Amino acid sequence: MHFSFVYSLLLSGFAVTAQDIGRFAFCNSCIQIGPGAPSCTDGHYVHWGPEDGEKGNCNDPPTPFDSACEADSSSNIDTPLGSGPYSPVPDCDAGGAEPGTLMGSIIGLREGGTGVFKYDCFKEQDTFTDFCPLAFACNIYLICRQA
Repeated sequence: MHFSFVYSLLLSGFAVTAQDIGRFAFCNSCIQIGPGAPSCTDGHYVHWGPEDGEKGNCNDPPTPFDSACEADSSSNIDTPLGSGPYSPVPDCDAGGAEPGTLMGSIIGLREGGTGVFKYDCFKEQDTFTDFCPLAFACNIYLICRQA
């Protein structure tokens, strides 16, 4: 009985990771290099983590798309369960949709080929900042949860 309790604790640890959500954000990062105006860049990033955890940080990887309504079927999104393409819903309207509206899905094969996974992605309006060697300010526009 003790073994099965420890075994279930180990398995529950892996299940928590699978329940992580993805936050997709457009970010602007700036760093002061000498006198004058700072040097700035922008891009789209994704952060996977617990729903009540941090919203993102400077180390998040870039994403292969620019909008909740655009898809690049040749590029996959890495998730905690594997990777797959993002597909927007047919009537996607990033500008007019209310937060919580279904915008698309990420569907792919689980790592190790043990089945299929699906994340449903919803419109989000949130922000966060991070300070690493540079100032990192982001607008979260999409949040994805395991379906």
